[in-house]
Formats: sequence, structure tokens, C-alpha cells
Amino acid sequence: MYTKIVLTDNIEDMIDSENNICNVRFNYSRTGVEIYIKIDSNNPLRDEANKINMKEFLLKMKELKEETECKEELRRFKCLDSLSLNSIYDVISTCNYIQLNFKNINLLKYIESNKILSKRKIIIDESIKLNDFDSINYLIDKYKDYKNNIYVNLEYNNFDPVNLVNCLETMNKIKEITDRMKSYDLSELESIMYAYDIAKGKKYNAETKSDSPGLSRDLTSVLFGNIIVCEGHCNIFKAILNSLNIKTEDDILFGKGNPHIRTVINVNDKKYHVKGIYFFDPTMDSVRSEYDNLYNYSGFARTKNQIDSKQMIYSYKHKYGKMVTDTDAFIKLLNKKENIFNKILYYNFITHLCSLSHTRKIDLDIINDETIKKIDKLFSKFNRPIPDEVMINILFNVRRIEHNENEKIIFDSKTLKLISNISNWHVKDTRSNEEKIIDIILGMKTKEYEEIFNDYIKKIDKDKILELSK
Repeated sequence: MYTKIVLTDNIEDMIDSENNICNVRFNYSRTGVEIYIKIDSNNPLRDEANKINMKEFLLKMKELKEETECKEELRRFKCLDSLSLNSIYDVISTCNYIQLNFKNINLLKYIESNKILSKRKIIIDESIKLNDFDSINYLIDKYKDYKNNIYVNLEYNNFDPVNLVNCLETMNKIKEITDRMKSYDLSELESIMYAYDIAKGKKYNAETKSDSPGLSRDLTSVLFGNIIVCEGHCNIFKAILNSLNIKTEDDILFGKGNPHIRTVINVNDKKYHVKGIYFFDPTMDSVRSEYDNLYNYSGFARTKNQIDSKQMIYSYKHKYGKMVTDTDAFIKLLNKKENIFNKILYYNFITHLCSLSHTRKIDLDIINDETIKKIDKLFSKFNRPIPDEVMINILFNVRRIEHNENEKIIFDSKTLKLISNISNWHVKDTRSNEEKIIDIILGMKTKEYEEIFNDYIKKIDKDKILELSK
């Protein structure tokens, strides 16, 4: 949690909840407290700060505390304890961030003419997309003497701003990963598994109460640090895939504590002939110790019913309750005489699925054959389990690449079988009953599953890679 001072010459920033214009205004943010201070940007900052009445400042601060209604806001209020309250200039000198909201001023000249700012973390009104290298390079060149303390908003950093240097490092890291992936000519599902392995390679480790939530969630922090929760895993996963034009959506579950986030992808993989909407939960499969994350894919490419059954382990519930994706069962729910709240819940659920699947909204006011047909078509997109053999084939192709990159990642039939068992993927015995009977008559040993699995691996190992590696 931290305090942010917003220096502004915009009168609209200074209007409080009662539509009064103030010289000082306090506001809770997701990461702490924001303090808006009205100044004339043409004057030295010290002179402008000295114009603000300290008693008015302390009164506003007292009012904020008195209006605090929950423990979370009280925790945010405590970040003000780090401020020096001798004068407004001291407040500005001791805050974590200074944001400059100026309409008619050259920011660089203002920073240069107020030396105190050159020693603070300065937020400017710039939002950078992960692939917008032109913008970040322009800003680094413009603010080259202050590039370590000029902060901007970067895509997938939903809580904290990031300085220009770290912003570029984050962008370069994602580009390095995606450029490498492009060189492998991966299919869509292979790309998704490769990105999934990177995301789940981070051990779950929550921030402390005194930390900003962004420490465990923002892309920059989780990409280079070791504090990460579900939103951080998903941000790594999404950042890589969206940079490859594989679109993702968030799906949020609620429990006793913080919400849980997983990712939804509308997959269309032509290599493996897989088309449907699947759920991905890298946190569910995240590392417990070095490399053990590579043995579990319980949350990878699951249908809604599959992932929901797994998610019950964690006692999470979807905001739409225990909704079904079975057409007959859902129509029965719609036709039940229930209160209006439940009806709205059903409508919102369908709207949610339409959004995830990029399908036109379905009108549920009149339930007829056409409506049922649309619902059935929608639900079918969420009910297409990927065959186990296809999963094993994807695993084989991705694991081969990962092993070539890092020999510590084991790539052999035994390991592939172990991963498949943990992930509940099984190879079918494709022999006919007649073939099995003939084997018995001839006194041949019944095929063990390990032999069936190895035969399948030999079938997909067309280049005999595993044989050559022995």
C-alpha cells in the first residue's frame, strides 16, 4: 500500500463528493490513498505548496479516517503514517508517488525546474501497450535523464505504474518469449501449452498485507519476481498468448477469501482438429518445487464441467452459482417458477457464455425452438472434451522443445506416462476384442498399459527422437 500525490491544474480533479471545489482532496484507491492538490503549474512547487493551509489538509485527512467503514480501507489509511506532516511541501517530499495531471504545461520543463521531483517517483499520463515499442522508446529518449523515476501504466500491470526502464524490460522479455515460440512453428494448442508451462513455473506466494496487491499480480512484478498469486499467473499466460494473437478472457470465481481467476480461450487448432471453448488454470498446476510443475496439467484445456469439478477442491464458486451447460437441464431451470433474482442470474449466465464465446447475445424472454437451438449450439462449444491421445500428442511435441531448451526438463516415455497419469490422460487399447481373444488363445501375454502407452508414443514419435536419445 502506498500514498500518491496528484498535482493538478485541472479544476475538475478538485471537486469532492458534495460538488465542492477544494484545494486538497483525499481519495481511496486500490493501492492506498490518493491526495489531490490544486496548484498553479507555472509557479515553483515549493511556493504553491506553501499556499495550502496545513490545518485544512489535516482536517481533510481526519474526515477521511472518520468516513472509513471497513478493515480494507483502514489498512489503506495506514499508508499515510509514512508522511511527514510538518508542511504540504514535506508531505510531497515524503510520499511514494507524485502524479502530474497538467493540461497546459511541458512536463519535462516542470520536472527540471522543480528539483524535488527529480528524486521522486513521477507518474505521467501514459498507457503503454505491450507491443508498442515506438511509444516506450520515444518516452525513454524524451526523459532520458529521468527514465528510472518516470512511471507509466503498462498493459497487464493493473495496480502499480512501472518506470520506463522496467517497462521496456518487461516488453522485451515477452517479445523474447514470443519470438522464440514463433521460430518453433507451434500450433495454437502447442503455443498455449508452452505459455502455460511458463506461467505455472512460478510458485504460488502471496504478498504481505503491507505490500501493494500489484506485487503478486502485475506482469512486471511477477515476471521478474517470486511473489505471485492466481491473477499474476494468468497475466503471464495472457500476455504471452495475446502477443501471439491468441485471444483470452478472464473467468472469476469467488470463495471465502480473494476471488480466483482462471483463463478462457476460444480454441481453433487446425493441426489437432480441436475447436471449442476451454478453461485454463495455471495456478492449479503451479510449481511446488523445482520442475514439479511440469508434471501436472489438471487445469489445462478443460471443458466447463471438467474444470468446475476440479475447482470444487478449492471451495470456489462461480458468481453465477452451479450453472449447467446441459440444454435440457438449463431449460428446466428457466421454466421453474422462481423469483426474479434467479431469472436475472440465468440471463446473466447466458450473456457471460456468449461473451466468452464471442457469440451474439441470446434473447431468453421467449423460449421457443429457435431459442433452444441457439442455447444448444452455445453450450456445445463448452462441452467438447479434447481426446486424451491428442493431449499426449501435444505434450510430446511441446516437451521435446522444452527439453532441447533445457536438458533438466526430462523427455522420455516414462516421464510422459507419469505426466499423463497425473493429468488423467489415458491411451486406449485400440485392439479389437477378436485380436485380444486371439492373443489369449495363442498364449500371448496380455498387453500391460505401459506397453500400450509406449506403442502410442512410438506411433507419434515419427522422427524416432526418443530412440535416438537413449
